Amino acid sequence: MAGRGVLRGLARFPLSLQRFSYQFHSLLPRESVRIMVSTPSLHRTFPTSRLQREFHESTNKYLTLKLRVRTIQHNHEGQCDDREIAVSNHLKCSTIEHPGKNMVRKALDSFEVIGPNGNHDIQDDSILLQLEQGEIEQPIARKVLSDRTIYNSRPMPSSAGPPVLCDLGEARVGNKKHRGDIMPGIYRALEIILGMSWDAKVDIWAVGVMTWDFLEGGHLFFAKKGILDDEHHLAEMVALLGPPPAEFLKRSKKCQQYWDNHGNWKGSIPIPDQSFESRERLLNDDDQALFLRFMRRTLRWIPEERPVAEELAFDDFLMQPQVAS
Repeated sequence: MAGRGVLRGLARFPLSLQRFSYQFHSLLPRESVRIMVSTPSLHRTFPTSRLQREFHESTNKYLTLKLRVRTIQHNHEGQCDDREIAVSNHLKCSTIEHPGKNMVRKALDSFEVIGPNGNHDIQDDSILLQLEQGEIEQPIARKVLSDRTIYNSRPMPSSAGPPVLCDLGEARVGNKKHRGDIMPGIYRALEIILGMSWDAKVDIWAVGVMTWDFLEGGHLFFAKKGILDDEHHLAEMVALLGPPPAEFLKRSKKCQQYWDNHGNWKGSIPIPDQSFESRERLLNDDDQALFLRFMRRTLRWIPEERPVAEELAFDDFLMQPQVAS
């Protein structure tokens, strides 16, 4: 059956080390730029990445130059621009022996360039030719401001190979609680949307919604009324998970915008008429039951009720024998 065991192995890796955040940054004059080098690279990386082929008599591989901008605002707010490098070093020093370690993209080295910034050009007819031709024939969307132009990302050419965890700019190390907005919009866990403190259990939520993407070929949540909308997102969650427990509602004052004290929805957006069973269309009988049980284990209102990664790795859905689709 297609999808069986799709996350076996990945689920066992200590996901508390990973956070994913897609952000756009522009290079501004007179800023300090941290450059990270990783390998290989046929994936999209942000803030800004460039492909470069390394030629050596004993190597023939592709590297990525990733530019991270340290702005005046970041320095003023005390933000750590070197977080991704610190996390990468932490991962490289890990003594954990697990095949998942080879599925994490780590920086090979880093160095700083002190502005003013020049142009960062690439000459590579073999790798970027398709992208260059696509830009000529169909220019990507962009936003022109008075001091810079912000470009949307152009999809990279498809490539085959094992999955890779990368872009650790919003990663956190350790078991303590954190705050702040992380995760791409439609993959955000409940506690992120509602401004609660969070820990590694947001990764378990992410595993659930990404598993749905992989197996069903589409998103579980859409969270949009034209643009990303928290209320729409929460309404979709209520439809699938049911009303939140009273214990959950006490954890954030923001909950009062959407529910009364008894957990009844009071948002302006109607709860969609849907369920996991009505949305899932590929599996039958026992296969569907196992998959939806897996989904309900990962997507729970109370984060503490979600399993840890090791427990989830032995879920009945993931432990099924892999068979041809």
